[in-house]
This record gives sequence, C-alpha cells and structure tokens, in this order.
Amino acid sequence: MNATNTQRSKLIMRAQRVLLAVALLFSPILVFSQVATIDLSAERDFVYQDGVYTEIGESILPFVITTHNPGTTTINDLEFTVLLSANTGVGNVDSQCVVSEEPVIVLTCTIDELKANRTKIIDFFVDGPNSLGVGEGFAVSISSSDATILEPDTVEATLADGDRRIRGSNLFVRLIRNIDLDINQNTVPDLDEAIINLPASTPVDELLAREAVIDVLFIYTPAASQYLGQKLEARANAIISIANQTFRENDIAIKFNKVGFEEIPYTATDAVPDYVRCVACEDRSCLR
Repeated sequence: MNATNTQRSKLIMRAQRVLLAVALLFSPILVFSQVATIDLSAERDFVYQDGVYTEIGESILPFVITTHNPGTTTINDLEFTVLLSANTGVGNVDSQCVVSEEPVIVLTCTIDELKANRTKIIDFFVDGPNSLGVGEGFAVSISSSDATILEPDTVEATLADGDRRIRGSNLFVRLIRNIDLDINQNTVPDLDEAIINLPASTPVDELLAREAVIDVLFIYTPAASQYLGQKLEARANAIISIANQTFRENDIAIKFNKVGFEEIPYTATDAVPDYVRCVACEDRSCLR
C-alpha cells in the first residue's frame, strides 16, 4: 500500500512538473498575445503655415498611425484617441475614426478586428493653420487603454541626412513660413511680389514696410554648445541683427526672423569643428 501510494505520488508530481513547464513556456505568449502596439509618426516636425492644400501640397503634413497585433489571437474593438491643439485642421481621416472639434480636435478611432500577427495603418493629414502665427506650433498626442503606444528609440541625428521625423505619443509641430509659396502660379514667390510688384516711384520707406521676412532656425552641435556656452545664442542673435542692419542700410527689403534655436545630437569628427572656432575667434584669424 505504501509502495502504491509512493508511486502514485511520484506520478502526480511528475505530471505537475510537466504542466508547470508547459505553463512557463507558453505564459509569455498568452500574456503578450492580446497586447497590441500603436506607432504615431510624421515625416517631419514642421508644416508650412499657408494652408493652401487644394493647390499646393507643401502645407500638408501627413501623420501615420501603425497598429500591430504581435499575438496569436484576433483583437477586437481596438480603440485609441488622437488629440490636436485648437485651430488646426485635419483631412483625409480614415473611416475608422470620428472627428469632433470642440473645444479641441479629437479623433476617436476604433479598429473592429486586428488579426493575429497583422498590421493596420490609419492616416490623416494636418493642414498648416493660418490662424496661428509663424514661430508658433501645435501639439498632436495619442492615447489608448487597449494598446501600448511606442516611443522613439534614441537615434543620432546628423546634419547630413536632415532627418526631421517625429515619433511617439506626444508630438509638437512647428509652424514656418513658406518663402517659395506662389498662390497665383506665376513663378514668382508671393514674398517677392510684395516687393517687386510696386511702382518704381514707390518711396523706400513703403518698400521696406513690405519687406520679405525669412524665418531662420539655428541648429548647433553639443561641441558648439560646450565651446561657446551661454555665448552661443547671443552670437546667433548678433548674426541676425547684423544681417538685418546691413539689409536696412542698403535699402534691401528683407528681414531675417529667428524662429528657433535647437541643439541636435550630431557628433563631429573634430572635437571643436573649424566653423565653431571661426564663429568664436574675435580677430577672425581662423579665416586667414
């Protein structure tokens, strides 16, 4: 009797170990099978302010929402919400989303069925809002209780590739002026027409009052910041002031407008690049 009980106990323990091993083996899959991911991204972090998307596509910034089901079973009724700042305009919104505009713009989206190991893309565009001034911007955020919102990996940006892609749950879009905008399609940018489409007798003061404003974004490297410290932004402001003074003294109806000052994680081959030394040296000896 004891031998029989002992043998039965061993069989039960062995069965328990097998069940435990199976549970441990498949538990990550069972847990992860229902966790979808959502990735919100745009090709650049700025949009032109003019907002003339019917004739010129340059004022449109497309946003892409990529949903993915990495699991082994179908996910039903996957919901997420996209919020945009007031005064922005959206278009080409997919049928899975309902748009409301008070007090802010809200996209409420539902994917009825997302099959296992499948991806579904929803997109929309933002049109450059005329009601906001150049240099301002607006926010785009996404949230969901049904999925994990992917955040960007740490990526080294470079001056060479000019990559301005934005990705994550909370994005900010800059508003800039499009100096090449030509609404009447006569091959002359509107900002230039503000100057040249005036009679030759136009007084200089009136001509200068219609000056073309060119927005300037200053970008700098960590090496430049380390080398110049707090003097770096002051030097950028000085460059703008000197250029504008030169234009004014020579009756040139152009004005530079600094709209941003941003550090990018660009690693130069030289610890102190030549152009940084040239900006920094007072006697301009580095230019000789």
